[in-house]
Amino acid sequence: MYEVANAFHRASIAGQITPDEAEEFLERALNLGLRLYGDASLHREALKIAQKYNLPATYDAHYLALTERFTVNISTADKRLYNAVKNSIDWVYFAK
Repeated sequence: MYEVANAFHRASIAGQITPDEAEEFLERALNLGLRLYGDASLHREALKIAQKYNLPATYDAHYLALTERFTVNISTADKRLYNAVKNSIDWVYFAK
């Protein structure tokens, strides 16, 4: 939810939505019934991934660690992330 909250905040700052809408959209996202994970081993793995692929932050590395943990594919519109891992991780796809 770090990125979700940040996306709504940034959209609010950019004038794309109001601060009240940002709060409303975050509440909707929080009520989707998603199971949130944030255990110590996940954070350790995210740090290792961020270091291995020279990522500027661990946010994306957390997504990669989760997809690895649950053996699922991930699609990203983040070309920088995709380019960083595409030669080593075959379950990350670029979504145009």
